[in-house]
Amino acid sequence: MIRLDEVERRLAEVPDLAGPRVRVQRMDPKKDGGLFVQVEVGEESRWFRVRGEDCVPVSPEQDRKLALARELPTLRERGDVRVLAYRPERRIVVHVRDDEGERVLKGYRSAHLATAARPVVAPNGFLSQTA
Repeated sequence: MIRLDEVERRLAEVPDLAGPRVRVQRMDPKKDGGLFVQVEVGEESRWFRVRGEDCVPVSPEQDRKLALARELPTLRERGDVRVLAYRPERRIVVHVRDDEGERVLKGYRSAHLATAARPVVAPNGFLSQTA
């Protein structure tokens, strides 16, 4: 496992992160021994894959496991899109404001979509879209 101080050292070596204040927000271990790291740069969140000596930026738009993430360029052509939450290769939540109004969209891996979309009755008797 990679320690936080080692992750911070590798992030400091990323050229466009050298100047601004960077704060690690989240580290998610991968089965291959690497990490997905979410950092805050100013008021913006950015994501990186850290494995071995590599520290590579991760762009939600290039996430092959999340169909909604791959649709971000199309959504941005139609209006304002802000990523509210992103867990690489797992799920994404975005706020969209366009001609159709404002909405929050949540995208999952296709393997988990059916479970997430099925309605369930919560213990309090209310109908919920997620468990």
